[in-house]
Amino acid sequence: VNDEGFWEDAEVVALNEQLLALGGATWYAPAPGVVDWDDDRFHPAMERAAQLLGAGFGAGPVCAAKDPRFCLTLPFWL
Repeated sequence: VNDEGFWEDAEVVALNEQLLALGGATWYAPAPGVVDWDDDRFHPAMERAAQLLGAGFGAGPVCAAKDPRFCLTLPFWL
């Protein structure tokens, strides 16, 4: 377990944790089925993701964030 993280953005990690919780999962216990990322319960998280991407990463053509939780939440971000 990497308790301290390694260059992960704390706000991205927090949002990914929120996404997992909304989907009935945790990093240590992924959702047993396919998560419907378009469900209404994720809409506030979509707004937060847009804020993070706009404010934290600027208006450049490319952005990057590192969080192992993306392997479970990547469809949301795409």
